[in-house]
Amino acid sequence: NVMGLIPTHRRVSRKWGGDSFAQLGKMCGENGIPVWWFWGPGEEPEVARLADRTPKSHMIPKTSLREMAALLAHCRLVVTNDNGPMHLAEGVGTPTVTLYGPTEPTAWNLGGPSHIALTASGLSCLGCNLNLCPFGHECMEHMTPDMVWTQAQKLWS
Repeated sequence: NVMGLIPTHRRVSRKWGGDSFAQLGKMCGENGIPVWWFWGPGEEPEVARLADRTPKSHMIPKTSLREMAALLAHCRLVVTNDNGPMHLAEGVGTPTVTLYGPTEPTAWNLGGPSHIALTASGLSCLGCNLNLCPFGHECMEHMTPDMVWTQAQKLWS
């Protein structure tokens, strides 16, 4: 049993902070859950820094999309930003916790009991679809590792 973490996105506004992903990875390790870090072209250095900070974790090797899909299929759960690999995980039937801020979850997430769409609450700007945040990126910053861990545990059990 392994948890996949996909901390990347080409648009900064759609990324949950790397420190938060590293904290989530540490929580996994502390609870005996091994982590696979997923990455794509140009993302290796960023993800390597996170993997280095996370015990019981490994970066996947350089892959094709088909190979990445096969690795995602071996995960018991994937926690991810709203990105392309999230759709691969959904496509191979792996449960997901996806973090949304400027995008509307109902437009991009399969939903249902195996696919949790997590957003910050109480913000009027959610779903703005902006690539540059005119505020403090609250939509992503207000989601804490503890909040994400709680949602992940629902699908892990």
